[in-house]
Amino acid sequence: MTDNAFHRRDFMRAAGAGALVLTASSYSRILGANERIRLGVIGCGGRGRSVMGAFQKNPSLQVGAVCDVYSQRTDQALEKAPGARGFKDHRDVLDRNDIDAVLIATPDHWHASIAIDAARAGKDIYVEKPLTLKIEEGPRIVKEVRLHGRVCQVGMQQRSGPHYLRAKQEYFDTGR
Repeated sequence: MTDNAFHRRDFMRAAGAGALVLTASSYSRILGANERIRLGVIGCGGRGRSVMGAFQKNPSLQVGAVCDVYSQRTDQALEKAPGARGFKDHRDVLDRNDIDAVLIATPDHWHASIAIDAARAGKDIYVEKPLTLKIEEGPRIVKEVRLHGRVCQVGMQQRSGPHYLRAKQEYFDTGR
């Protein structure tokens, strides 16, 4: 274990969208070539590219694949991800052994099925909100993530903004 080993529950902690941070038990399991986490971005619209940019601020991460059904969006993401490969089908990204984790920023109705596919493919997952459109999709995702020993985080940036944290500290923490 190196000094760079992290705790699993800290998988994707960061300001805003976050940087991938890994656990001591999973660090060696998910690090790709050159001791870097290789991320696949599934959904390269404005939000997907924005969150990808936040992840790229972490020097331990490299975007290895970008995917969108709309080729212009894939091309836009490739401009910001040197060395990444472009795909139209998310399953092609999930089939890659050199991809450790995925960012899912597709239209909302695809989040649950792609998250399940990613867990089954052995990828750790960061998915934009909402995680599901139907309540019954949630337990299926939880089951697959647990069954395959993966980490899944749902983007909730608004809840971690400085103004929310300040309000929590000033009112909730003090009992005011």
